[in-house]
Amino acid sequence: MIFMGVLLALLTVPQAMVLHGVTQLAANGWRAILWRRSIDWRVFRGNAWGSVAALVAFTLVQLVVSKPVALLVLGVEAKGNTPAEFENFIGSEVQRWTKVVRDANIKID
Repeated sequence: MIFMGVLLALLTVPQAMVLHGVTQLAANGWRAILWRRSIDWRVFRGNAWGSVAALVAFTLVQLVVSKPVALLVLGVEAKGNTPAEFENFIGSEVQRWTKVVRDANIKID
């Protein structure tokens, strides 16, 4: 998820999605090659059919969301439009969590 967030910060949504997909395919494909003797092929077939169904559905819909929507789906909430607004947000978060830690008497051992 973090990788996709970074890609969305640097690229358009379609570019980020394609690059993320290719990266995941390469990483997971290599892992599958390394662990091929341990693959449960019944699980693989079920996953493959689900993937094909999702591919067909997304191909028919061809939905491309805006960056804010993509970030919301990833669980990121945009805060502020300027560096000053971002700095204020970070400051308020630090104060908020400092209070939580102190009230709960959380200590680092």
